[in-house]
Amino acid sequence: MKIPTFLQTKFALCTFSSLLFWLAWQLTPFFVLIAFVPLLWVENQLRRASTRYKTIKTWFWAYYTLWAFNLYTTGWIAWGIFYGAGIELVYGAAFAIFVNAWLMTFPFMFFSFFNRKAHNLLAYFSFVFFWTCFEYLHLNWDLSWSWLNLGNAFAYAPWAIQWYEYTGSLGGTFWIVLVNVLIFLWIYRKTPKYRNASLIAITLPLLVSLFIWFTYEEKGRNTEIVVVQPNIDPYTQKFVDTKHFIPFHEQAEIFIRLAKQKMTTKTQLVALPETAIDDYMEEKLIQSEVPFYPAIDKFKQFIKQNPEANLLTGITSFTRFNSPKEASPYVTYGNGLGWYEVYNTALFLAEGKMPAFYHKSKLVPGVEALPFPEFFKLFGDVMLKLGGTSGGVAKQKERTVFLGNNGIAYAPLICYESVFGDFTNEYVRKGANVLVIITNDAWWGNSSGHKQHFHYARLRAIETRRAVAQSANTGISGFIDQKGNILQQSKYWVQTALRATLKANTKNTFYTQFGDWVGIGASYFALLFILILIFLPKKQNKANY
Repeated sequence: MKIPTFLQTKFALCTFSSLLFWLAWQLTPFFVLIAFVPLLWVENQLRRASTRYKTIKTWFWAYYTLWAFNLYTTGWIAWGIFYGAGIELVYGAAFAIFVNAWLMTFPFMFFSFFNRKAHNLLAYFSFVFFWTCFEYLHLNWDLSWSWLNLGNAFAYAPWAIQWYEYTGSLGGTFWIVLVNVLIFLWIYRKTPKYRNASLIAITLPLLVSLFIWFTYEEKGRNTEIVVVQPNIDPYTQKFVDTKHFIPFHEQAEIFIRLAKQKMTTKTQLVALPETAIDDYMEEKLIQSEVPFYPAIDKFKQFIKQNPEANLLTGITSFTRFNSPKEASPYVTYGNGLGWYEVYNTALFLAEGKMPAFYHKSKLVPGVEALPFPEFFKLFGDVMLKLGGTSGGVAKQKERTVFLGNNGIAYAPLICYESVFGDFTNEYVRKGANVLVIITNDAWWGNSSGHKQHFHYARLRAIETRRAVAQSANTGISGFIDQKGNILQQSKYWVQTALRATLKANTKNTFYTQFGDWVGIGASYFALLFILILIFLPKKQNKANY
């Protein structure tokens, strides 16, 4: 059957490529194994053609493909405009989509330059290392927006990626790009060796994963956890300046009432959402035995009445400093307060222990912290808004693990932090037995955002072999076991509480111990390829690939 000419155009091929990426997040992740193939075909056509401006044309079609991928898959960022968010949310969504797509073109163009100069098999395999290196670097800088790292697509099929406990999600990225390259070479060269290599590259990891899937047994002793989903509208009820604001002490009463509906005498942890109490509270006053904040006092009283349980909740807190030199670049000066820092905080309360704090450390670019503040402070009014608190907040360098009265250690991951694999490892290396994600996913309405976020937690469960409890203001609250299975989950926009018994594992995985070794290794190889690109003389013979 002859393929119509229109479907062979660069526009059609690149649109098809972006749709395959989108379908990988919507229907089945296996589409991502061929999503690069049409774009690679376009790059091959342009490189071999006798035409001017090859570099610009290659970049344009790569950017179009990756922009459409970002738009289709994370366009939900702007949905808050329909629920009461300001126009700055649309600016933020545009910034995230346009800039992230631009950043994604870098590894593709490095590959294209290498391919143009060497035009051999090695050039195609350089793409695997360039892309994996890009994702690794993108995870570890101020402008990190790693929501669409390719390995994340398989969050929807945990049975296929049990080997992430050895490689992390970057191992998935390496695998995905490698399979795309092999399938492209199979289609382009039409030789059995690439067909066989493609089939082996696809099936071998799946077989390994299935073996682990059927043989792995959860480890650790039981811990009963209750997660609360209060479903308080962030646009109309949750915050002081909203139209139908619910006083903070009344919000606390809602949380406690919902928790009590599910608690038993065996409940060891109650988890409340991110910024459950958004009343700016000084941490030393929270630690004081003298009542000061009504909502916190209600939580303390709740713990006294239920001494067998611990409480983990999100709050907004601050600490004062004598001078800005003592604090971070996000220190603020206020009349009556002096120099102070604001935090998106996880508060842990346990009977007989001093209140403990963890300050969110992976901050959402724009809404919580300006990346590269000396430069981006000029654009602060139009920066990204994705959820959580608003305004600049400070962070802490080290992870904090909360040790309960039951001897079980809980990792408090706040919202966006659960997207980062090796970041989560730091909690586990500090002794965390269970991952607890607290979030507010109500900003984007009933879109794909909260669904993607919940499923990404399954990756962290597999990588660390730690069960996950997630409490969302609304979105999806629920529980995930050590294999990435969803045990329970709430519906969107429903006020509820859930209870489950999870296994508190104490053994560390290979990935937990060695972190993003795949990304580090890929970065060294990418650097090697760049050096080859610089010093390799351009071949004059006709390209074979």
